[in-house]
Amino acid sequence: MRGMEDGAIVRLEELTRMGADVQDTLITILSEKMLPIPELNDAVHAKTRPSTSSLPRTNRDKGVNELSAALKRRFNVVVLPLPSSLEEEVGIVTKRVAEMGQSLELPEIAPARRRGSSAS
Repeated sequence: MRGMEDGAIVRLEELTRMGADVQDTLITILSEKMLPIPELNDAVHAKTRPSTSSLPRTNRDKGVNELSAALKRRFNVVVLPLPSSLEEEVGIVTKRVAEMGQSLELPEIAPARRRGSSAS
């Protein structure tokens, strides 16, 4: 609600773990730019128009609840291929962590050693 009122970015993850009632509420927020609170006979209005981003997915992704067709229509779904090797997956994670650290201006850290490697 604060993100709506402040016009801030709100990130939601694991939408398929949300119940149908929460998914329906998201549809209302995205469509009507407001979150009704019936118990208080009130509503929270978004400062800016809510927008959606891609839903990155892999073929392994399994959710507890399927997204409703109405909610799916509000997203661009991008299916990501699985990394073909452990090295590729480690490379992707290493690159993303470095990018996030740079954007957050975190100090650089030494790379982790792999299990079984000995210290020099």
